[in-house]
Amino acid sequence: MFSSQERKVLSLIYIGKYDELIPNRGYESMKLHFSESKYPNQDIISNYLNSGKVDMVSAELPFDVFTGDRIKKEKIGMNDGVYMWWNTLAHYVDKYNLRLPEEFENYILKGTLQ
Repeated sequence: MFSSQERKVLSLIYIGKYDELIPNRGYESMKLHFSESKYPNQDIISNYLNSGKVDMVSAELPFDVFTGDRIKKEKIGMNDGVYMWWNTLAHYVDKYNLRLPEEFENYILKGTLQ
């Protein structure tokens, strides 16, 4: 039997299903979602990814999957009660102009721009 906290985590929508982050599961490449330039509200989205509720902290040192460079932050699992993600996703939004699923971006902007 799951506790109420465990049931809540199981019902969250995971953001970050990319082949480079979760290999060999049939997910699309993150590169397909890179924008050539910075896009509107990108900073708001990045800040949001760094400001969720902390679920867990990983002992794993995060590295950029494309360059191998160390990402200069702890790897923290976060959520907002609806979605869950690793805070390192913000690195890819900032460095590569990663566009997240439109539904999630709209959800962030609806809540932050009101």
